[in-house]
Formats: sequence, C-alpha cells, structure tokens
Amino acid sequence: MRNICVSLGGSLIAGEDGFDIAYVKELARLVGGMRDAAFVIVCGAGSYCRSLMELAREAGVRNNIELDRIGIQVTRLNAYMVKGIFKANGVDVAPLVPTDVDELRGLMGRYKAVICGGFAEGVTTDTDAALAAEATQSKLLINASRISYVYDKDPKRHKDARRLERLTFDRLIKISNENDRRNPGSNVIFDSFAAKLVARSGITVKFVGGEIGSLKDAVSGRPHKGTTVD
Repeated sequence: MRNICVSLGGSLIAGEDGFDIAYVKELARLVGGMRDAAFVIVCGAGSYCRSLMELAREAGVRNNIELDRIGIQVTRLNAYMVKGIFKANGVDVAPLVPTDVDELRGLMGRYKAVICGGFAEGVTTDTDAALAAEATQSKLLINASRISYVYDKDPKRHKDARRLERLTFDRLIKISNENDRRNPGSNVIFDSFAAKLVARSGITVKFVGGEIGSLKDAVSGRPHKGTTVD
C-alpha cells in the first residue's frame, strides 16, 4: 500500500461561495476507490480565514504568530468538515485530526485516509503537507488548488508568464523563493520551505486544478493537466 499526500487548497473547499460539499464528496469517492493507496490530506484555509485575519488586523492584532494561529484553527475546522463528509460517504477515515506529525504517524497505516489541518506557525499548509509526506514516506505529493500549472513568473502581473508542464526541484525552489513573502494568510503557488523539503526527500509533486479527473489522473500515474516536479 503506497502513501499519497494531498495538499488540498482552501480555495477548493472553502471559497467565497462557502464550503464546497459536492467537491469533497467527489474527493471521498476517489479516495475510497483507490485500492492500492492510503491518503493523508492536509486542508488549507480559504476565503473565510483571510476575512478573519483582516478583521483581526482591523481590531489591532499585529502579532504574526497570533494571526498564524487563527489560520491554523480554520484549517483544522476545514479538516473536521472533510473528515465528517468522508466518514458519511463510507471512507475509512481516522477519527481524529492530528495536530503534529507524530500524531499523524500514529494514525497512518490504520486507516484509508487521515485528514489534517495546519501544524505550525510561520508556514503554509504546503509545508505541512511536505512534512506529512516525509513523515509517512510518501513519494507523491499532489498540490490541488485553483491553479493547475506553475508559471515562471506571476501571471497576474506579467502577461508574458509561461506555464511550465515539468520542472526540476531547483527550478521550483527558485520560483518559490521569488514569490513567497511569508505573510500570514498569503497565497503563493508553493511555499518556499515546502519546495526545499520535497527536494531533499525526492518527493514528486504534481500540481492539479479543481477538476477531480485531473487529480485522479495524477494519483494514478496517467498524464494530467498540470505541472510535475521531480
């Protein structure tokens, strides 16, 4: 049984229109139907978290650690939602949302899926997912978000930005370093710390968009719509 880690972007499950139950149900069917794999899924925060952080800043909260902790709790709330939906749809999911990699390792191997939120302040859930992949000896990390591809520069600011279908770990680290501002609630294609973690352990990263079909292709080793890093 191989272990697969998924960094599940908050934008996919908790966007501006609320919690996307239909998407999570599709994900549950995919996970439940993969006979040769166990999953650790690390949930991001989403729009609600950014709204809370803005309110906190307006109220005078300036300490980044405190803001990070707000974000972590939102990711864990999302994780409990995903866990509940998985269980309701017949997936053998761990009953707890682990809060660190030691708790995660104690649950892996006993369940089909373990659902997590954030672990630590100062990093995004991409780093948490990279740590989870290392801790569970996962050789594949799926980064699922609204964006299917890594670009050589920010496509929102540069019209000549090129999408990259395949790149090396070193190239991913370079792109991440150029775009990661390390602010609470920030939204980058991949945390620079996470890029270094997957590089040191040789964990293949596949970026996919919001289509479950693309995620299924990536997990199954078929050509997928998105970027592959190895």
